[in-house]
Amino acid sequence: MKIIVQITAMLFFSSGIFAQEWINVFRNPDASFAEKQAAFYSYFETHPKVKGSGYKQFKRWEWMMQNRLKEDGTTPTLNELWPEMQKVEALKMQKSVGGPWTHLGPKYVPTNFVGANGAGIGRINVVAFHPTDTNIIWAGSPSGGIWKSTDRGLTWTSNSDQFVNLGVSDIAIQDSNPNIMYIATGDRDAGDTPSYGVLKSTDGGNTWAPTGLAFALNQNLLVTAILINQDNPDILLAGTTNGIYKSTDAGANWTVMNSTKIDDMNYKPGDYNTIYATGYTGGGNWRVIKSTDGGDTWNTSHSGIPVGDMSRMRLAVTAANPEVVYVVGAGSDQSYRGVYKSTNSASSWTEMSSSPNILGYAVDALEPGGQSWYDLDIAVSPLNENTLYVGGINLWASANGGANWVCVGHWTGAASVSYVHADQHFIGFQPITNNIYNGNDGGVFMLYPGSVNWYIRSNFLAVTQFYRLGTSNLTDKNVVGGTQDNGTKNFKSQGWTRIQGGDGMEAFIDWTNDNYVYCTTQNGSLYKSVDAGGSFTGITPIDQGQALEGAWVTPYIMDYESNSLLYAGYNKVWASGNGGGNWSAISPVLTNVNDNYLQHLAVSRNGEYTILAARNFAVFKSVDYGATWVNITSNLPISGLRISYIAIDDFDSKIMYATLGGYGDGKKVFRTTNGGLTWVNISGNLPNIAVNCIETEISDNRGLYIGTEFGVWFKDNTMTEWEPFGDGLPNVQVTEIEVTEKFKKVRAATYGRGIWE
Repeated sequence: MKIIVQITAMLFFSSGIFAQEWINVFRNPDASFAEKQAAFYSYFETHPKVKGSGYKQFKRWEWMMQNRLKEDGTTPTLNELWPEMQKVEALKMQKSVGGPWTHLGPKYVPTNFVGANGAGIGRINVVAFHPTDTNIIWAGSPSGGIWKSTDRGLTWTSNSDQFVNLGVSDIAIQDSNPNIMYIATGDRDAGDTPSYGVLKSTDGGNTWAPTGLAFALNQNLLVTAILINQDNPDILLAGTTNGIYKSTDAGANWTVMNSTKIDDMNYKPGDYNTIYATGYTGGGNWRVIKSTDGGDTWNTSHSGIPVGDMSRMRLAVTAANPEVVYVVGAGSDQSYRGVYKSTNSASSWTEMSSSPNILGYAVDALEPGGQSWYDLDIAVSPLNENTLYVGGINLWASANGGANWVCVGHWTGAASVSYVHADQHFIGFQPITNNIYNGNDGGVFMLYPGSVNWYIRSNFLAVTQFYRLGTSNLTDKNVVGGTQDNGTKNFKSQGWTRIQGGDGMEAFIDWTNDNYVYCTTQNGSLYKSVDAGGSFTGITPIDQGQALEGAWVTPYIMDYESNSLLYAGYNKVWASGNGGGNWSAISPVLTNVNDNYLQHLAVSRNGEYTILAARNFAVFKSVDYGATWVNITSNLPISGLRISYIAIDDFDSKIMYATLGGYGDGKKVFRTTNGGLTWVNISGNLPNIAVNCIETEISDNRGLYIGTEFGVWFKDNTMTEWEPFGDGLPNVQVTEIEVTEKFKKVRAATYGRGIWE
């Protein structure tokens, strides 16, 4: 079943949609969530959801964004969000509940799965270098802030946890005064976080303040690149999805100079009047544009590069020959379209190669496809104009200007190629040491000149994006959690390990036996371990010979009364009475064509046989373990807001809770005390921020915890208002909360800063 907004979908079908068209719609800041969704599903109606197609990356974004919409289906503007952030900060100053939060991890890269895409900690968008001190490097993550290393990447620290936004897409450092830095906020490649413009530091990254390119536009701006004119550092250029902006007063004021939607931009080495950029000009067209007057005027500079059949372009320059410019282009199917070289400052271009497909999964580059809209970059050696690297899913190198390619970093370490985590977002040469740094979905990797082995440089880079977590009922230091592109991870007293691959989703530990561990991967593939995570067996329900497919994060829970009783939600609720050995459907179809998978499950813990199941826009209840079901959505003011979580009171199963995602002012948390006949709004003083989850506390005061896009909030029966809970938790998206009464711990999974307790 597909989610298709009918009118928009027909428009896309009538124009004959191709891969680059859905991607261009996705990257268009003016396109609505529904339009992006329609374009995507229109394309995948007739194309396989294979590795390298970009399907997974879109589904991650869709899951994140669907609970961040207003009631009319649009996303809020920066001007609308800013007052709510100010409310959050004001309430934090007044809070009185909760002690300090501690980061549980992961802090170190789990390396037990090297060679199987397992040595990773989280995604990195960009790496930047101090102009004179080779020990200092910086890294920006899509939802975990900006990080600094003073030992070339061996260890990292961050002071950006209280930013209103923890996404970073680019970093620029002033050569003459490295204390002056700029960052582009937001997530350039996948939209995990929105952009709040450009921030500036004048003390080497210790503190940050907005520039004039902040909250200035009444739209969803995304800043993709920042440049400093090092001859006159007051002059800045910012490439955005709304065009190229220029400042001549160190960021205080900005002027739009060009309307091209920019993806990449760079100065000609030694010439700050000449700038090259790649971007989308509309109508399916990607172009190279060039300025020779410092960014005031721009012209297309595309001669020799194919018109059309291009879905993304990145560029690179080299100090070894300032006249040389390279562009790597991805075709309409996201595969390798070609590398193009100019030897006359982009006046004309020569195709260096158009095969094999170095942007796909395979180590021999013979498989089709790719996901270049999400992962693509190119870099040229500052010492040799013919030495260049291209990153897509893997890393490739050429010693002859792109004419021939050798795989030098592979996501599984196939064919004895050095292991590098999949999905490359940045490649860059340290200008003094010539070391090569690479940012990908696993973190930061480094290659010494002349070496063939990449080294992990991601320890203490605590940017893991967790979807869900589970905690042991028997052992304090035993936590599992599913992560974006870094598998399911397990924390024990000896540290973190990766115990399952893919995109890890829901995970939990048998409440009677720590040896039984359960986890999922994307779209509802279920797994069980009987040896504490040492190995797993697939236990996905089978219907008519086919494994069931569910939501991106498929709900999967264990009954509180019987540890052998499991539940999973697809379009029906399925149950297993023998720990996943056999499954049966215990509900009718509870979904429809526009709301096609169950998203949440909850079960009572007091022997009253109550199960809740929710899709995006409806809640269902059974009080006889699935024999009969009733819709209890009743007076929940869902409208365009989606249900983001459901829970049942620990003592009385007629008391239930539902949270609504998105930005419906005053529509956040709802409670029923009569089994869903009516619901009461208990949102109270909560700011208009997205609420992701709710957790109940086994206490006389009926404590409630909610996870939001700005931390954890708490309320119980003794309190009249909600309060931010605890001290020191970053302003990060909290995706699930668990309370362990035995150990007096509250644990929170975050999408960008790991797990906290």
